[in-house]
Amino acid sequence: MILDQDSVFLDSDPLKAGYKPISITKVTHRDEFIVDYTNGLRETMIGKVPSNILIYGKTGTGKTMVTDLLLQHIVNKAHDRGIDIFPVFIKCENTYTDTAVMKHLIHEFERKLKIPHKKIPNAFTEYFNRVCELIAAKEGVIILVFDEIDKLKNPDVINNLTRLVENRQADKNVCIIGISNSLYFTDSLDPRTKARLTQSEIVVEPYNAEQLLDILTERAEIAFKEDVLDEMVIPLCAALAVQEKGDARRAIDLLRVAGDLADKNCKDMVAEQHVREADVVIDAEKTSKIVNSLPTQSKVVLISFLKILQSNKFADITSTEIYDLYKVLCTEVDMDILTHRRVTDLLSELDMLGVVSTTVQSRGRSKGIAKYVSQNKSIDSNSLCELLYSDSSMNLLEEFEMKSYHIGSQMRF
Repeated sequence: MILDQDSVFLDSDPLKAGYKPISITKVTHRDEFIVDYTNGLRETMIGKVPSNILIYGKTGTGKTMVTDLLLQHIVNKAHDRGIDIFPVFIKCENTYTDTAVMKHLIHEFERKLKIPHKKIPNAFTEYFNRVCELIAAKEGVIILVFDEIDKLKNPDVINNLTRLVENRQADKNVCIIGISNSLYFTDSLDPRTKARLTQSEIVVEPYNAEQLLDILTERAEIAFKEDVLDEMVIPLCAALAVQEKGDARRAIDLLRVAGDLADKNCKDMVAEQHVREADVVIDAEKTSKIVNSLPTQSKVVLISFLKILQSNKFADITSTEIYDLYKVLCTEVDMDILTHRRVTDLLSELDMLGVVSTTVQSRGRSKGIAKYVSQNKSIDSNSLCELLYSDSSMNLLEEFEMKSYHIGSQMRF
């Protein structure tokens, strides 16, 4: 029976999402980041509200882990000095609307401060006023952490929380910490919000291969039984993760899934082949999750690109060509048509997610610059189409014929 099979794992928890070291002092290869971060929050040690901080870095660079552990450390140190620090985390991937943010803050304040829930009208202004009441009622330094802040539908909601004293909505300000995977996140912000949110900025560098080797070795020692890893397993996991821009989460997932595959195949050793199989499995799962979570407009933009790509395999598809077809496809499914600029932004977001690749190139003095979109070679276009058309609202677009379609003044099909 499967339940009776032996496993290569001692404890797989150190390889699962959410696992973190027991303290900030045990974090590997993030010393410079921690020093910069600590300096940014130093004023909390004398009971003052520090400047707002915006942290940038690619996925898997330790931004959230370090934030969580550092705040735990600071809260404990401040408590020893008789100073109260009150951090609240907002996961913007799930809490992304203005009202949802306020409702989450109310829930966290009421829960942690053991304040009875107060029923209020279902309106943003009422929720915001309640948040201001709770902020005024809490002694000490309040720190609001917006994890994946770029996922907020309206990031300018932050502006309401950075001007409490100025607008006489509370007698003290809060510290806002924003964590973003995108270096371009602030480009779309209202200038006032951008100025307030970026009072202090920290860019977190990706891990290199040597650093990933150290991290994987540490995790493997407590996750696997002795002598069950082939000598090439950890170096290969690190090498593949470096190709993914130094993503430590990717490296750890590769190691975990490789172990799972060894168990599934009743092997007593994790081999190089298991890592390569894990790479394929993770890519497929990641692509499926990304595509299924895309907004409808982004799906139509992506379908527009894929239809042009698959019709003639052009290597130089411009955002303008995609936009021309996008407008036609929107008409086919009776959808609102976004502006060219907004569609270009959506293409940049698809690039950030790793679904496509974009570059900006000059076409000469008379023709200006253009954004070119190309296929991410690690993702099969047919698989993308299959995922997109599995959405019932996209069914009509699967039947759209490209044979007679024109792009601009030039027939390309």
